[in-house]
Amino acid sequence: MQDYYETTTALEHLHTLANPAEIQGMLCALLCLDNDTLFSHWLTFFITDYDPHDLLAKEATHILQQLQQQTWSDLNNEDFDFKLLLPDDDSALEERAEALALWCQGFIIAWNKSNNNEQDIVEVQEILDDLLAISQTDYLHLEENEEHERALMELSEFIKTGVLLIFQHLKPKMRK
Repeated sequence: MQDYYETTTALEHLHTLANPAEIQGMLCALLCLDNDTLFSHWLTFFITDYDPHDLLAKEATHILQQLQQQTWSDLNNEDFDFKLLLPDDDSALEERAEALALWCQGFIIAWNKSNNNEQDIVEVQEILDDLLAISQTDYLHLEENEEHERALMELSEFIKTGVLLIFQHLKPKMRK
């Protein structure tokens, strides 16, 4: 799985303020909506100025291409081995909770910008509403305790399951 901190560095080399969790959320929404999401289309959501002669930027886009390929592979994996790109479990609870909210925010932003098929929204609306609510939750000042750790883990699993359900639900329709 792609490393959160390696992706953070890649985004810094691309001079963007986007968060790794947020961009994977965007990517997942785009992949749910269109199996043929182009790498360049995804990049337009968070990169405004790309210099193809900048070697660090070139290396950074390679890392993002790997993230796209890995995410695509994970979403299609029959073992449901999809993982959210979040900070390590050793990171502060606040940081992980904020990244989870940003992941959901990225998904909702890309979904709203890219979805042109209203009939599909009805069938996955409850999951989208939950992702929106999670993205708007204030996770600052969380106490580091077992209860909050467990709640964050359950929320993370809920999001993964919801995204996989959306992906599986829409996937057959995209092949027609």
